[in-house]
Amino acid sequence: MDRIYIIKHGDKVIAYKPIDAVVLDHYLMTQVNNGFSKLSTSTHALKSFFRFLNNNRHFPNIVPFMKFKLSDYSPIANEVRILSRHELLRYLQSLISHSENLVHDTLLFSLLLSTGCRISEILNLKISDIDYNDEMILLLKTKNKIQRVVVLREGFGAILREYQTSNNLQVIDYLFPSKTKSSPLTKSDVDKLFKRFLNLANLPPMRIHSIRHSFATHMRDAGIDLLTLMELLGHQKLQSTLNYTQSHYTRNANIKIKEHDDFYHKFRTKIKSRIQM
Repeated sequence: MDRIYIIKHGDKVIAYKPIDAVVLDHYLMTQVNNGFSKLSTSTHALKSFFRFLNNNRHFPNIVPFMKFKLSDYSPIANEVRILSRHELLRYLQSLISHSENLVHDTLLFSLLLSTGCRISEILNLKISDIDYNDEMILLLKTKNKIQRVVVLREGFGAILREYQTSNNLQVIDYLFPSKTKSSPLTKSDVDKLFKRFLNLANLPPMRIHSIRHSFATHMRDAGIDLLTLMELLGHQKLQSTLNYTQSHYTRNANIKIKEHDDFYHKFRTKIKSRIQM
């Protein structure tokens, strides 16, 4: 590290110079074409390495003198499309009309739409994580590794209890198990369902994560404050919540659409009758 540069006079070496920021800049520039993920890993590894040298070997930290900025190469994030309230209605109509397992699919997407949970959080739910009486679910596996409790919509506890009974699910079982029951459905399984119902509803394609963004936006439209929404989404930073809503937020507080209310009433009635069959 102290002899990166060699200074010669003719053929005679007269001095050495230590590594400097120019070498790091050049190295990272050669990594740009390998993709942002690898570039990010290399950048953070170098920063950690020189912090270690500085703290443990008293070697000067040259990172602050680098001209290379990782942020200059960050990929442009694609804007997440959300389901408007009218599109959500069309989506649910498509689900009811075309689902091959109506109760299962309805409960799955109803939980996603009404809680704003990540798809991984819902798929990792086990029967033991559900409190039927208080209508709550305990999320043990979350993105930020922090457990949290999510309150369900009124009446969901009884529906989930009936669902467990009718499907003969045990306490140790996943709420939405795969065919073997030893593992949950995969995100890919749900994504295929989501895209199928979108396509049949003549809605544009979008990612399953759009449901979480839709939940956040609809809650803001209903007038919920950002701090409460942050708690509902399980975010640790307010900026994360702002990122979910600022591109789509349009205030529609107190607006009610009769056709929507009529549909949701029929929707709930149909699902309840299917579960009790």
